[in-house]
Amino acid sequence: MVDSVVITGCGVTCCLGNTADSLFSALIAGKSGVHKTRGYDEEGLSMTPSAQAHCLDAESVGISQKHARIMNTHSYLLMESAISAYKSARFGEDLYPPNRIGFFAGLGMVDYETSDLLPAVLKSWQNEFNYDTFFTKGYREIYPLWPLAMLNNIAFCQGSITLNLRGDNTVCSPHGESAVYAITEGISSVLNCKSAAVIVGGVSEKVNPQSLIKGRVFEIISKDSTEDALRPFSQKRAGSILGEAGAFVALEPYHAAKKRGIPFISSITGWGFAFDYEDNGFSFPTTEAIVHSMEVAIARSGITPEDVDVVIAHADGTHSDTNEIEAINAVFSHSEKTLVTATTGAIGNTFAATPAINIILADCMIKHSTVPPSLNSTPLDDRIKFKFVTGKPVNAKVNTVLINSLSYEGHASTIIVQRCA
Repeated sequence: MVDSVVITGCGVTCCLGNTADSLFSALIAGKSGVHKTRGYDEEGLSMTPSAQAHCLDAESVGISQKHARIMNTHSYLLMESAISAYKSARFGEDLYPPNRIGFFAGLGMVDYETSDLLPAVLKSWQNEFNYDTFFTKGYREIYPLWPLAMLNNIAFCQGSITLNLRGDNTVCSPHGESAVYAITEGISSVLNCKSAAVIVGGVSEKVNPQSLIKGRVFEIISKDSTEDALRPFSQKRAGSILGEAGAFVALEPYHAAKKRGIPFISSITGWGFAFDYEDNGFSFPTTEAIVHSMEVAIARSGITPEDVDVVIAHADGTHSDTNEIEAINAVFSHSEKTLVTATTGAIGNTFAATPAINIILADCMIKHSTVPPSLNSTPLDDRIKFKFVTGKPVNAKVNTVLINSLSYEGHASTIIVQRCA
């Protein structure tokens, strides 16, 4: 057994930049990556706000044109961020053999693109859609390997091949809790000596008509068309917006990292999970589930709520904000120093990428002793009894950061990042 697992590398790509430093600097400066959705003007979605990632393509992340036919934006996000984490940790076969490096990821759902199916539909159209025509010749217009594009682990496998990672691995899906499961599975793999080191993280869904419509059907997406539509913990919150991102961190044993001289400052020391939802038309986790998740993570870390300097809340601007506010009130009612912030107002809800992004930001907060503000949150919900950071960043000594991640299916998950002693 090893004693602890530390963060020795990271990679992130999102609407506010393709490095941890650029993302953290943008958040400190109060910048937002939310804009009108690009690329779908003809489908009437150009007025819908979203937080789309900086443009990536197959060539920029080393994917051949042949393989690109069954890959898409989520694949590029995974490749870019996972490769960056690998390189920043200075991994290599001379350090760890391929079969000793694990790879664990939380991945969102993969929606089809209209362009994938439109040629077959047009070929089968005779004043109306003709199924006989479709099944005799129309279907031939669909790329034979297209069904593979609907599998989110195709991107994961391509990342493994590119980085030559042959160790312990798994894919979890689809919301924020999936990345927490993936990250903690990776930690367990190192702690139990199944892996010498791991690359762990998550990737969001792609913003496209299908994902936006799905969000509206489930009453998640804000109907507001302004760029401040996502208002975490605000009295005026009206729903979430979708964000695109990929984020991964490299983890390895403390003594191994120390021996090879790679710089590091923080470690993941605790995590917790819970599941319960109220049968009131929404499936968000209950206050009790969120409380339990945080308490388990705190206990696993061997600390108390008073030791937590910063909480990065899930705070996606939906009905779940109410339960999370009450849960934070309950757990940190006796803590006078704990600061709470949220990243969603600036980068949107990035689903499975969110926990890994917030782990990277926690590392930055510990390193720079600065807590970025939450955007679009005023006027604050009057239930709030904690110190919620808005307006401008707060300079404070940060040793311990608690991160919440919730799903729309009743899952609550928490992870704790601490300064290494």
